[in-house]
Amino acid sequence: MATIEISVLKTVEPFIKNIDAVISHFEWYLAKNKKYIPVFSGEEIINRILLAKMLGISRQTLTGWIRKGFITPVKSKRVSNIETFSTKAVLKQLKRYQAEHGGK
Repeated sequence: MATIEISVLKTVEPFIKNIDAVISHFEWYLAKNKKYIPVFSGEEIINRILLAKMLGISRQTLTGWIRKGFITPVKSKRVSNIETFSTKAVLKQLKRYQAEHGGK
């Protein structure tokens, strides 16, 4: 019987590729489409589909970023059982990531 030896050479930390372009696209989208972002009782109702579009990424990529903690959804105060995102919170989280990682 043969044996296989596996070793890990290094651990790669997950990262957001081209964070500068992501932030730029998000800010551009907000400037162009702010009036079309759904608001209910003063609260933005942004789901994953819309947020992915705003960031210029796929829904699968967004799901990965959420799982890795890059972006955090908020629980809606107005509509129960809905995961939403705040444009201010998302922009703040992305800029914090950019500052910590130097705009990879």
